[in-house]
Amino acid sequence: MVSPASFIPVAEETGLICPLGEWVLQSACVEGRRLQQSGFPDLQVAVNFSARQLHQPRVAARVQRILQETGFDPDHLVLELTESILVEDTEDVRAALWSLKALGVRLALDDFGTGYSGLAYLKRMPVDTLKIDQSFVRDIGKDRESEALVKSMLAIGQSMHLHVIAEGVETDTQLAFLVAHGCHAVQGYLLGRPAAIDTLRPALQTSVSLARQLVLSGRSTALFSPAATSPPAGQVAPRGSRPRREPWRTGGADSDRPRRSWPESVETGPKTVPDARIESLARR
Repeated sequence: MVSPASFIPVAEETGLICPLGEWVLQSACVEGRRLQQSGFPDLQVAVNFSARQLHQPRVAARVQRILQETGFDPDHLVLELTESILVEDTEDVRAALWSLKALGVRLALDDFGTGYSGLAYLKRMPVDTLKIDQSFVRDIGKDRESEALVKSMLAIGQSMHLHVIAEGVETDTQLAFLVAHGCHAVQGYLLGRPAAIDTLRPALQTSVSLARQLVLSGRSTALFSPAATSPPAGQVAPRGSRPRREPWRTGGADSDRPRRSWPESVETGPKTVPDARIESLARR
């Protein structure tokens, strides 16, 4: 098996990343639609989208064609863009991003904090989600400077009403810290490792069943509290709220964040984590 770290740079250099990226997007939408039809109607699919793809002519039309061919709802598709795209803050880049947003898809900024972007760039881009790079997350519990940076990135996302996801979570200490500081969702080996689609379906079902049991028993607030034990692979990740910073809530009269439903998500690539509102799962 060839690691993506080996073949993706080659694909970028040769231009093969564009047809490869379209094939990945098409496959993800097909499999995502099948999962939705098999009992997970709110499933959200996140797919990496390269800078080369963004610079293609009629990029929005290409994505729209795939969505129409597969029947996948654009509101359930997240395109993950690397933070380096922000340094190319040109009219063409902004126009491409806004044309994708016009389709109804969501845009996530991957590897946030790795040094490319400034807040001015972030303000001008139609981004819905920030993903904190794992290089900051891995030192949580070991290095106070890394913890301070993570808290700052969480504060930026929260103040701009962006969904914030932490990458590379591998320990209970990291998870407890992120939950305590209002991170909306996490992904990493603590929750689940790369899995084939056939193994993913049972993991999603386990997450739904557990969430329903916790809500019906009145114990949903313990799902991701710092004292909770490690969740199983494919566990649901709660959405945070402010100012009470209770990660199992989704906004309301006591929150200054707009109410928004964040459905389950499954990522194509080396990270697979559902991200769901517990309440919506319990009502199924």
